[in-house]
Amino acid sequence: MLASDENARYDAVYEVDVTNVGPTVSKPDKLDDVVPVEALVGTKFNKAFVGTCTNGRTEDFAIMADILKDKQIHRDVNMICIPASQDVYLECIEKGYFSTLIKAGAAIETPSCGPCAGIHTGVAGDGDIVLSAGNRNMKGRMGSRNAQIYLTSPAVVAASSIFGVITDPRNIK
Repeated sequence: MLASDENARYDAVYEVDVTNVGPTVSKPDKLDDVVPVEALVGTKFNKAFVGTCTNGRTEDFAIMADILKDKQIHRDVNMICIPASQDVYLECIEKGYFSTLIKAGAAIETPSCGPCAGIHTGVAGDGDIVLSAGNRNMKGRMGSRNAQIYLTSPAVVAASSIFGVITDPRNIK
């Protein structure tokens, strides 16, 4: 964790209370068209993606494994998970996170940019609706320009994948 020097001086100090901030989702084609997850609850999708350099950390897969433990990914959802590095891949194997995700129905790929950059397995086709924990959602980013990409957190992706519609993870357990 980063910290300031003990003798650091500041012009101002701000405290922000985020205890009541809930999950959000970016609508297709615009990173800044963000709404609370509640505004899109019930929106169908057929592809789920978590991983690469954005949200491909061990803690992201731990959150997903916690949500998906003893549950199944909806039959209409193809979920792909890509760890950020070989170290993350190995740690998730050792901690059992990938075992839990595989039992739920997810596919685990080797570390790469994958569908986030529109390459490799899981590329979005015409008409696909993707719920992604990636960092970009512009047209054609994950493959077809006729696919829709919603961006959100790994927790929202995991909870939503159980039902095949966008779901608030705070309502799962």
